[in-house]
Amino acid sequence: IIIPSYNHEKYIAQAIRSVFNQTYSCIELIIIDDGSSDGSSKIIEDEIKFFQSSGRKVLYKKNANQGLSKTLNEAINLASGEYICFLASDDAYLPDKLKCSFNLLNGTKSVVGVIYTDGYIVNEKGEILSKFSDKYPVPLLHNIHDELLIGNWIPALGLLYKRSVFENVGLFNETLKVEDYDFFLRLTQKYKVLRTSKCLFLYRMHGGSTSSNNLMMHDQVIATSEFHPKLKKLNKIRAALVRRDIIEVLRTIDFQSMILLFRLALRKFQARKGF
Repeated sequence: IIIPSYNHEKYIAQAIRSVFNQTYSCIELIIIDDGSSDGSSKIIEDEIKFFQSSGRKVLYKKNANQGLSKTLNEAINLASGEYICFLASDDAYLPDKLKCSFNLLNGTKSVVGVIYTDGYIVNEKGEILSKFSDKYPVPLLHNIHDELLIGNWIPALGLLYKRSVFENVGLFNETLKVEDYDFFLRLTQKYKVLRTSKCLFLYRMHGGSTSSNNLMMHDQVIATSEFHPKLKKLNKIRAALVRRDIIEVLRTIDFQSMILLFRLALRKFQARKGF
């Protein structure tokens, strides 16, 4: 389990304790603090003492700030386990998160690279606001790569990866601030993805969370599209439709883009109807 920590002194203890409380015990915990300027470091040091005393493996590093993608890549290279997952320092796992994910993913064919679970969205106080899949509905269609071109609904903290995924797909793109979308697009070109509807994590929404910054998220989708031609073309068509530039739409669109636009319309209908 990899926890990248940055200025979440209010939440980091709960994140670490949610790892302590897992019903699956064969755990290696790696925490890298990415140059926090608050009291996170002292809290982490206090919290991991119990983890270490229980005989389980824990590695804690405190770095100068280098960004999330570099921090995750460093942690992946330090990890020794056959399975890898990530937990943001302001989120938390529910007790059966790892046990359930491992039982479903272990022993699957090599073409299956990852499984993800559902979970709950909570506020700053930890109060449940909704299920994650209520806010980010799972697509009705099942071509995961193409559905990701339309939008990302996969919760990063819900995932458990086979280590071989990183060996075959590569690590996170260190030029991007939002690293998971690009990685999911690359992953789903090579691997199948499993899902369980069990709610096994707590995803926290607060003023400082990345997902709360809509402008930044939009900019990062555009930045990600530079590495994915189909996504770039779709974004170009969508922008032209917003401008009602029919000439540009006709100049750019092809059969594949038409299919993606149909999927986009279906997703919007799905979200409105609450499927």
